[in-house]
Amino acid sequence: MSVIVGAQRFTDTGQLTALDATATIEASAIWIGPWIVDEEGESYVEDLGAAAVPATAILVAGRAYAPDGRAYVTTEAVDAADQWCGSVRVRTDGAVRVVTAAVEATDVSTDGWARVHTGESRMGIGQRRRVTVGTATVTGTTPTVTIA
Repeated sequence: MSVIVGAQRFTDTGQLTALDATATIEASAIWIGPWIVDEEGESYVEDLGAAAVPATAILVAGRAYAPDGRAYVTTEAVDAADQWCGSVRVRTDGAVRVVTAAVEATDVSTDGWARVHTGESRMGIGQRRRVTVGTATVTGTTPTVTIA
């Protein structure tokens, strides 16, 4: 089960669901401030790992975004130099610290988003799950479905 909070999709345990950098941003995507999400609430992100946020990034409230609206995130461990932007732990260059592991009982939740006690936000990062499996043709009142 999932829930929508502020137009973004979370699992019922508080893990934000996100589409990785390989996902094409669809024309139906919605801007939530500087962040873009698809029509089903899946946030677009780019996991930088240890790489630095690109110089083309747009910083908003301490968080870095690509010009196309993807949020820059990192799965690197928390560093002493990190800062807090609201309730989110952020690298000094603006990449949000995330953990892709499942939510644990010791996590805290802010605005529906589960966070590890050290500040990393829980995020499930993957590829689009919708697929087309066939075609449907309607002639008169009798639909014909072909699955290829």
